[in-house]
Amino acid sequence: MTDYTLTMEVDHNTESTGSDENEHSHPYTGEKEFVVKNHLIKGEKVLIAQVVGGQMYIVLDRL
Repeated sequence: MTDYTLTMEVDHNTESTGSDENEHSHPYTGEKEFVVKNHLIKGEKVLIAQVVGGQMYIVLDRL
């Protein structure tokens, strides 16, 4: 349950969101890195498992 980086292959064109004067479009291709924001947030509920013989816990999933 942490943030991580992922590499994806992309092949599309950008979309213009400006006025007709500022229209802008170009290919967006190749391998790109993306950060997946997957960290836990304070107060979030999770399912945990206790490691046998200790005070260690493993987060299994979000609830």
